[in-house]
Amino acid sequence: MNQKRFHGWPAISCGLLLFSIGCTAGGTGPAAPTPPTTPVPPTDPVTYNEIVLDTYDSVSPGTFAPSSTYMELWSSDGKTLLASDDSGNSRTGSASPGCAYIDYTKGLVSGDYYVLVKESPAPTDAFGYAIRVLTAPSSSYTGWGVGGTYATEITTDLPLAGGTGIPTKLQTLVFSNSTNDKLNRFLVVNGVNWMKLTLP
Repeated sequence: MNQKRFHGWPAISCGLLLFSIGCTAGGTGPAAPTPPTTPVPPTDPVTYNEIVLDTYDSVSPGTFAPSSTYMELWSSDGKTLLASDDSGNSRTGSASPGCAYIDYTKGLVSGDYYVLVKESPAPTDAFGYAIRVLTAPSSSYTGWGVGGTYATEITTDLPLAGGTGIPTKLQTLVFSNSTNDKLNRFLVVNGVNWMKLTLP
């Protein structure tokens, strides 16, 4: 056999092999680079210099409540008591005696907080009430006696006392500072009501 005839075959074979590898790798050229992503700037938290929590009789708002309420405001982790009030609306200048009233002026930043309401002084009655959240005190209940969100409940929320962390059973309290954005709740005997308040 003439050895010179096949002298160039190794180089040709290598060329064919490299060509076939290039074809199977997608013969459309290198992939386009991924465009860089623009990071979304974080939203700065809002500080609320004053938050008012107000319970009242939704049937006759602004009058003396048939049953007194006690209220607590808890931190985002549910372990720090920020404020409490026992029938604070009986104070001079308040509009709904016998109902609980918290005017918190130490500043709350955006986030979730928890509100506990129960009967005062002893949980012996079953009754309904309403609760609202405002950014300034108001003695006006015009328009607040109807509408709002109604919670159907025949049992207590949990836990029965604060300080153990985020409640396991609760309702949501709407924050918009607008008439009728209230929550209508019902306390059973020996029960409590928990509410989550989200400040945007």
